[in-house]
Amino acid sequence: MALPPSRLSHTTLPQLPTMVRGAAKAQAQAKAAKNAPKEAKSTIPGRAAALKLTCHICRTPAPSYKTLVIHYEAKHPKETVPSEASLTS
Repeated sequence: MALPPSRLSHTTLPQLPTMVRGAAKAQAQAKAAKNAPKEAKSTIPGRAAALKLTCHICRTPAPSYKTLVIHYEAKHPKETVPSEASLTS
C-alpha cells in the first residue's frame, strides 16, 4: 500500500554517496590529461590558403579550377564557366 504524498518526506529517502571513487576518479583524470592530445592548432589559415578561387556569382570559394567547373555546372547551369586564365589573373 502506497503512502499518501503528505506522509512522504525527503528525509526518508536514502542518501546516495556523492563521490563513490574519489581517488580513482582523480587518478583517471590526471592520466587522461597526460595522454590527451596537445592543444590543436587552428586550421583557418590553412583552409584560407587552400581556397584560391571564388565563384563570381555567389562568392563560393573553391580550392581548384576543376571544383569551380563542377560548381558552375551544378549551381549556375545557364552561365558560362570563366576560363582558368581569367580567374587566376
